[in-house]
Order: sequence, then structure tokens, then C-alpha cells
Amino acid sequence: MDLEQLKQQGLVWNFDQQQPFLRQATGYTALDDVLLGGWPAHDVIEVISPAFCGENRLFWPWLIQQQGLRFWINPPSPLYGAALPESIRPYCLQVDTKNAADALWATEQCLQSGRAAAVFLWSHEPLNISQTKKLQLAASHGQTPLMLFSQPRPHYLPLPLSLSLELQPRAEGLQIHVKKLKGARSGSSCFLSWQQLYPALPLSPVLTQTGTWHQASGL
Repeated sequence: MDLEQLKQQGLVWNFDQQQPFLRQATGYTALDDVLLGGWPAHDVIEVISPAFCGENRLFWPWLIQQQGLRFWINPPSPLYGAALPESIRPYCLQVDTKNAADALWATEQCLQSGRAAAVFLWSHEPLNISQTKKLQLAASHGQTPLMLFSQPRPHYLPLPLSLSLELQPRAEGLQIHVKKLKGARSGSSCFLSWQQLYPALPLSPVLTQTGTWHQASGL
């Protein structure tokens, strides 16, 4: 089989065939700038961070503009209705599973349901490439983005994702590093203050010894 036949079967990718990626504004100008326009649509977005550092808040300005259900799978603490934006409270569902296999199965079902605006998954075990590809396929099939939250780990394994972010909480806010961005170079970063992430909060957040902000809502 020659090169031309391989191209016709879609087995060879040319750089000049690259198409622009559909992106949706995050609601934060600084973050949109480093993400070349916003969140990748209908894809898996990895967020590496300690729990309770405001990781979910990155998605709220975008999330309240979407139509459909919002699924939280194995969040680190129960959803607290009063802490959610009033407009989306009736559309937020929490799913708790007994093990990682059940969590992945539930995530696939939610993504493929056709009724989800977004799915949020807290993964306590690192995913492998095969698992990640299955989630990517489910997100594409259901036209629904998946936000995959994981803990920092000593050795970073690049996964077949469109976007991977690492969050580092500071006294004044969140430092956001782009570890991987499809269609662009990685390595860029931006900073969002707590006031930007929590505009309705009149006081500065209370930090623990580790520098993370523990919230009753887990969001």
C-alpha cells in the first residue's frame, strides 16, 4: 500500500490539513487568552489540582450559559444547593459510585445521554490511554464536554486530551498552567484572583495550612 492510499483511508495526517478547533469562552479574559479562545467543545478537559481549591469555579461563567443537566460524579464533598447559581440548581445531579470502574461507566452513560450540558468527574486513580479514549469518544458522541479532575502526581503521563491544566492555589488566587493544549504549544499560564472566581464573596478566602480553600459545598 502506497502513501496516497494511506491518505485516502485517513491513516496519514498532514499538518496543513489541521482544522480550527471549536472553542467556547470561559468567562475569564485572561484564561481565554492562554486557551486561544476558550474551552474546547465536546471534549475531555483535564484539571490537575488539590481538591477544594476553587477548581469548579473555572467553569461556572460558561456553565450557566448552557442548556441541559449538569452531572457531578464523585465530587470530594456533597453538592450544597445554596452555593450553586440559582439558575442551574434544578439541573444539577450528583452521582456517587463505589469504585473507579463504576465511575467510568456512569461517566460514559452521562456523556452519551444527549441530555447533559456538562459532566464533572473526580478521578482518584490515574486513567490510562484506553480509558481516556473511551471518554473522548463518549464526549464526542454526546456532544458534551467532560471536566476530569485529578490530584497532582509525581510523574505526569500525557493523555490523548485536548486540554490539560494544572492549578496551584495561592494566597491571592489560582495560578493556572497549561500543560497541554491541542493545536498550540503548552507552557503558558495565567492568574485568576479569588475575587474574580468568587465575585459575590465580600471577604478574602480563609486558607488552610496547605494553601487550599475548603468549602462546605465542595465546589
